[in-house]
Amino acid sequence: MVTRDFRGSVPKEVVLSGRCFRLFRSPEQIQERVCQLARVIPSDALVVPLLTGAALFGADLVRYVLHQNLYLAYVKVSSYRGQTESQQVPEVQGLDVRTLPVDSVSSVFLVDTIADSGKTFQVVRQWFRQHYSLVCPIYTLALFVKPRAQEVTDFFGEQIAQDLFLVGYGLDYREKGRNLPAIYVATKSSFREDGNF
Repeated sequence: MVTRDFRGSVPKEVVLSGRCFRLFRSPEQIQERVCQLARVIPSDALVVPLLTGAALFGADLVRYVLHQNLYLAYVKVSSYRGQTESQQVPEVQGLDVRTLPVDSVSSVFLVDTIADSGKTFQVVRQWFRQHYSLVCPIYTLALFVKPRAQEVTDFFGEQIAQDLFLVGYGLDYREKGRNLPAIYVATKSSFREDGNF
């Protein structure tokens, strides 16, 4: 088995589509938070990372869960369409109802790398309630949460300022940067006068 050592190999800055991003959280800092969050997930929980942004976070999260009985499923949520903030109601493309072990699930954890406005969590939670006869609680869990989304995010690793825009570790800027092992934040000089990229 090959393991990757990120020490000393993570750049302090990256440039994506002409915009500069500086290092915000190292791979080691990220993994420490992920490990802490994994402890809140109980046995027989269904963990549902929201694709595509939470693919890396969700994969790491479930590896830190110590319980042997854990269910994993993914849903695809589309909302940004190349923007830096959600401009519309998210569209959920999801599970086949026949594959969800409704009777065995103790709780559901909707997982996203960042909760920006909370709209995505609200829509997916409602979608689950409408499509499945779940009587168990549905929780939301994010690595980062912004103030507007804190009320709808049950568990989170760190609160960040509303105006921060992050890339890396599954998060993208114009579909670039998802594969970066660290998380980067847009520098002030990357913003135009109107505050957008």
